[in-house]
Amino acid sequence: MSASKILFIDDEKMISAAIVKSLVKKGYSVDICHSSVEGAKLADGGEYDLILLDIEMPELSGLEILKRLRENVDKSLLPIIMLTGNEDDKDIIEALKLGANDYLTKPMNTEVLTARIETQLSLRKLSLENAKKGEVDALNALITTYNHEINNPLTIAFGMVEIMKRKEEFSPEKMDKTMDALIRIRDIVKKIQEASEANELNFETYIKDSKMLKL
Repeated sequence: MSASKILFIDDEKMISAAIVKSLVKKGYSVDICHSSVEGAKLADGGEYDLILLDIEMPELSGLEILKRLRENVDKSLLPIIMLTGNEDDKDIIEALKLGANDYLTKPMNTEVLTARIETQLSLRKLSLENAKKGEVDALNALITTYNHEINNPLTIAFGMVEIMKRKEEFSPEKMDKTMDALIRIRDIVKKIQEASEANELNFETYIKDSKMLKL
């Protein structure tokens, strides 16, 4: 199992170096950045499991970076722990409003920091597992939708074709019924495609313990 990857953005080099050393000993993979601007770039483009982010920094503040990150990544998928040497509650409250998962005041106890990190990583893992379960549920609903919405008109269409193979039983009415069934299939496939490309999928109960897409 690979080590959890942490990005640590803090302009205080001596303090952050000691913390990084402690976290590496605990088995974490840690990237450290002392520039808030460069740190913001790394956070935007990196695949990190958690970010430690100092609030008071020159150029970009931790709050500005936090706000930018939360525009793209939910707090359940990317935990961010804010660090501050300021005991003023205003910045902490603002950070929590902007989507910080937790905070610590400096100087930090490394054991407390590690415990907070482990808590947030555990919550992240749970969120990812639930997200994967949701994907499986969506796939099952898609299969149920196909079976329910397409099998019926498809059965009708095949039945009509079989009847019309017997020339003596051909009729415009049977042809119309076949075309209606095929058009129904075409429309359902189009709706399912549109639903699968949408940002949100809506479901409805089909039978007990089974759902299908709401088209």
